[in-house]
Amino acid sequence: MTYNIAAAGQHAPRHLRVAFDEAVERFSKLQDDANFDTVWTLVGLIHCLSGMLWNCTDVMPDQLRSNVTIMAQVGDEPIHTYAQGARLVRDQLSRRKPRLRIKALLEEVH
Repeated sequence: MTYNIAAAGQHAPRHLRVAFDEAVERFSKLQDDANFDTVWTLVGLIHCLSGMLWNCTDVMPDQLRSNVTIMAQVGDEPIHTYAQGARLVRDQLSRRKPRLRIKALLEEVH
């Protein structure tokens, strides 16, 4: 179950923003051969945190904005707030899930 910590147009607690920053940064640095459990842990964490930051109007730091742009594959689309970043990242993770599940099944077979 996902719930919004930041009601529409409000700030989210700092510890949630920091956790989101760190999780996205770690995810952006993962290699293709990364441990599957590590990938799924980060995906779950980012998914949960993005729900909590869904309406957060706080402005993202430049480095996080860069990581979100790369992770969400949005090119030049302007991203300024945590709400924008959370929505884009969650959408991109939803699109990747089928590939991640196939990889998990292949690892179980071997």
